[in-house]
Amino acid sequence: MERSTLRLDARLKDVAPSAALRKWFGHDPDRFAQFANRFRRELARSPEKEAVAGLIHRADEASMTLV
Repeated sequence: MERSTLRLDARLKDVAPSAALRKWFGHDPDRFAQFANRFRRELARSPEKEAVAGLIHRADEASMTLV
């Protein structure tokens, strides 16, 4: 599916793992648990906490796909 045909409700680029964390993870399945913990810590320190809270609220109400 092309980006132009997707129905995007929001683009929250700042609510993503840091470049350093993504590079460290390197899509290694053995690192996923540690990646998830590190990402949660990043989100807790993020100035975008309100955006994260909004995503959690929306996810409680309906299905959501994050890309």
